[in-house]
Amino acid sequence: MSARVLSVAEVASFCGVNPQTVRRWARRGHLPKAGESPSGRAHFAPAQVARFLTRHGYPLPEALKGAEPTSAEGAPETEPSRSAAA
Repeated sequence: MSARVLSVAEVASFCGVNPQTVRRWARRGHLPKAGESPSGRAHFAPAQVARFLTRHGYPLPEALKGAEPTSAEGAPETEPSRSAAA
């Protein structure tokens, strides 16, 4: 069974932000990576992305509905919410 992962571009599209912003969130530990491709491209687990979006006030896209958010361990609460960025 192959687990579906999301690319930086997909996550950026869901959030309405530049892909560099998603890379920064991952680098700072706000959005945990599920892994990287052999070429170094980051991939994200749908459940982690759904949890991040919910936690920070982003709407949950239809493509992530049903992705169960994981436990609260790990991700810091320091990244500003979407409403704070406006």
